[in-house]
Amino acid sequence: MKVIMVTGAEESSIVAEANSLGIQKYIHKPLILEELEKIVMKELNAA
Repeated sequence: MKVIMVTGAEESSIVAEANSLGIQKYIHKPLILEELEKIVMKELNAA
């Protein structure tokens, strides 16, 4: 299962942990909904 993580945290340790857990994308808040939609559609089409 693909996972896209949306968070306000920017610490490199959190990014490293997310990568080790298999997170495909790591998006920082605040985000633009259109940007999230593009990322989700790209990941779905790659499946």
